[in-house]
Amino acid sequence: MVVAWSGLRGAVSLAAALAIPLRLPNGTHFPHRELIIFLTFSVILVTLVGGGLTLPTLVRRLRIVGGGNEERNEIRHALTRTAEAALTKIDELEKAAQIEPVHAAALRRVYQHKRAVQTADDAESDTHLALHAAAERAVLDAQRQAVIEMREHGEIDNVVLRRVLSDIDLAASRPALQPPE
Repeated sequence: MVVAWSGLRGAVSLAAALAIPLRLPNGTHFPHRELIIFLTFSVILVTLVGGGLTLPTLVRRLRIVGGGNEERNEIRHALTRTAEAALTKIDELEKAAQIEPVHAAALRRVYQHKRAVQTADDAESDTHLALHAAAERAVLDAQRQAVIEMREHGEIDNVVLRRVLSDIDLAASRPALQPPE
């Protein structure tokens, strides 16, 4: 019902109305062509606006609830497990002297925090996740702006700009701490 209510409307009707020839084979203007196009467009507009404005009411009346809890739980579980794997690897690298203790401690704090937030399941945790995600976006936006300004002032060239922006965009696409949907 929701898909039908919010679906595309009128593309074929408008195409058919616009396909009406300007003139008939005998050379006279097609009668009421402009009216047909206007009425077709008007019906499409009314159904789009009307459907769009009444969709929330339809969803409430049908008592449709958002899905995604199962997927969100799976994501949280996966992120928790990856944080645990990272912590294990950090310990191994530190014992093998492949990472300095200062760097190991910094990485450990990051992944302990990620694990703790993902395993907590309450409103405070959800608020924390949302704030953390917003802060991460703000930091990435600041980095993006800084590198663009460097390019505008001639401090770096386009190749460096694209490389750094690519790294920033990649960091932005990672599922770090996920706020609830």
